[in-house]
Amino acid sequence: MLRSNCMLRFEETKIYKVLTEEPVHKVSKKALRLIESGRDVTLKDEKGRGYLFLISDHYEKFSSPLAVPVVYQLCLGGIDVNNRDENNNTVLHELIKKRGVFRIVIALLRCGANPLALDNEGLTVKESLLQSKPEGWEENYYWLEEYSPGLVNELQKDIPELKTVERLLKSWCLTRITNESRGRLNLLGAVENRESLERKTALLQLLRKFDQTSEFVAACLAGSINWMKKCLERGRPDVNTKDFSYRFYYDSFPKIPQPLLAAVWEQNCVGVVEELLTLWPDTSTPYENSQEPRIKPLFFHVLTGPPKLLDYKIIQAVLRQSNTLIKDQDGQNILFTAMKENFPAAVLKDILSYRADLAERDFKGRTPRDFAAELSRDDYIEAIDEYVLETILKRDLESLENWVLKGYNYIYAALESNSTLANEVKSELEGRLFKETAKFIRQIRYITRCGERMFRAVDEGDLATVLKYAQGQFHMKNEAALARDVCGRHILHKALLTDNELLIISLIERFPYLVNFGDNLNRTSMHYGYLLHGRNDIVSKMVAFGGSDEVKDVRGRVPSNYFEGNITTLEHQTLTREVVEFSTWVHLHNIDFESKIREYIAEGNLDKVEEIVPLVMEYADLSFFSHLLFDCIESNQDAIAQSLINGGCKTRIWKQYGDRLISLREKAHESGMDSVVQFIDENCNLISDDDENQLSSFDELSSVGSIFIR
Repeated sequence: MLRSNCMLRFEETKIYKVLTEEPVHKVSKKALRLIESGRDVTLKDEKGRGYLFLISDHYEKFSSPLAVPVVYQLCLGGIDVNNRDENNNTVLHELIKKRGVFRIVIALLRCGANPLALDNEGLTVKESLLQSKPEGWEENYYWLEEYSPGLVNELQKDIPELKTVERLLKSWCLTRITNESRGRLNLLGAVENRESLERKTALLQLLRKFDQTSEFVAACLAGSINWMKKCLERGRPDVNTKDFSYRFYYDSFPKIPQPLLAAVWEQNCVGVVEELLTLWPDTSTPYENSQEPRIKPLFFHVLTGPPKLLDYKIIQAVLRQSNTLIKDQDGQNILFTAMKENFPAAVLKDILSYRADLAERDFKGRTPRDFAAELSRDDYIEAIDEYVLETILKRDLESLENWVLKGYNYIYAALESNSTLANEVKSELEGRLFKETAKFIRQIRYITRCGERMFRAVDEGDLATVLKYAQGQFHMKNEAALARDVCGRHILHKALLTDNELLIISLIERFPYLVNFGDNLNRTSMHYGYLLHGRNDIVSKMVAFGGSDEVKDVRGRVPSNYFEGNITTLEHQTLTREVVEFSTWVHLHNIDFESKIREYIAEGNLDKVEEIVPLVMEYADLSFFSHLLFDCIESNQDAIAQSLINGGCKTRIWKQYGDRLISLREKAHESGMDSVVQFIDENCNLISDDDENQLSSFDELSSVGSIFIR
């Protein structure tokens, strides 16, 4: 009778009902409310099965990121993760044989579940899994190995391995766990009490380093703001801690350390995200969570996933506190990402209100508005134009100046739209309060022309003219020296592309604030200096005037990483081409050269090809587009191929076809284009020995950069 009453009491507890009856999106909050109120989490049924076994019974629900916080709640609430049922199984023995439960398994292992515990057959959790090998067993086996042998077991060894202890601590294993017979066990205290323990000092340093942080992480993952605050009262956890065991999926995603903030937002708990943000974690730390890693700032992931966030309030909270001026590796800010991910135009308005810069350009010289036009998204264009108009209404001259100096050329387009807001702005500009704003707007085209003349003067080495325009303010607070071209380059950037040392030194001395401004890819004058001039007087002069070697480009490289002595010859050649030819590639994108010529090749339209090629040759050697010859072969366009070869396309190039690396000549021969083969042979015979050596060097770069990458 007593056993029956015990079972009844367990099944009638509020925690039991919440765990079994509440849906996945509600169970965590309701369970937390009960556990924080002091409900007994150690109760069991007549078979010795407590709430963790109940979670195992309902594993489909608790495998979700939305429900797995309950596991951390129970563990922090005082449950023994190694409790055994009447069959002598721990919950880990039972759960490990079920599919898709890796999140629960990880939570249990972090909270002290013993992977070496033996069942009635004398098998450890891993041995039991390997014996049964249920469907999908490999995933759980992976995570068992990742957290083996368990932090407690490692620390109990005669000679604990420091690397193993550190690995487990960096995977967010708790240093304080609950044991049913011994109560709350502090692993730091346990190590302190061990006598004659080798590496004791080093172990204690490790445990002290992670002690406060591991408890704080568990509180965050439990979704408990109250426990988070209690942890903060006891010490200073590392809010930028990362889970070094993290993989989004164990066998197809790379292992990349996951910041705590990202782990928390996956659980869709707005309150915890907002509380964590009050501690100012680094939302710009480099991070990637995809099958093909392409590192970008952490806050970009609230828009891209995976996983896709379910609550827009979390997206708003993270973006509001992030530095939206930061770019990804393509030089694109968060506005581009929002558009690529097809978010509503209202999201763009929010991002703009979070100080994102609509005048910043990417690696192709595009502003967000240009990108919106390429996507044919009128709603995005309207949202951006509305923001411009609202800025004018606020008489925010500082922002308007910033956009104009960066070459943003759509202010008039916003004013000329037929929207109600545009008409309101135009009416206000005629009033006395908007006198200064109206005066500046009338000067925009003139300021733009002066900037163009200033840049042209740099190319011509005309210092007097450069200074004349650069020192002008044109009714602005800032000097025109801050003006940038479509590549994001200012006059010092452009001067560094020349050998005119007098011009360069003069600009450094007169406009020292330019040395740490970056181009579209955040390459500063220091980057250009190291790359193009080495460690000479120019770099020394920039350093003397405040040049920093700590400013990183969008790929995380500091200026000294561009110095030839610090990188390989091929890396230096590649970086040099990227910088020197930057304006060329931006221009070619603006005229949409490559897509157009590929279309003409496919159509066999030789006249159009010969019409567009001169537009390129004014800015670039046609050899940069030698890979187009393969398009000619694949489309059986021998006349166009011969025309491009005559124009300067190189024939010593290769392309990967499946497992084969095939030369252009070989591909033409296989395709039966004998006239092209003959033309290639005739052109090869005209190459001198010197040209051959230069060509071989070029082909090495071309075959990697143009063929394989493209």
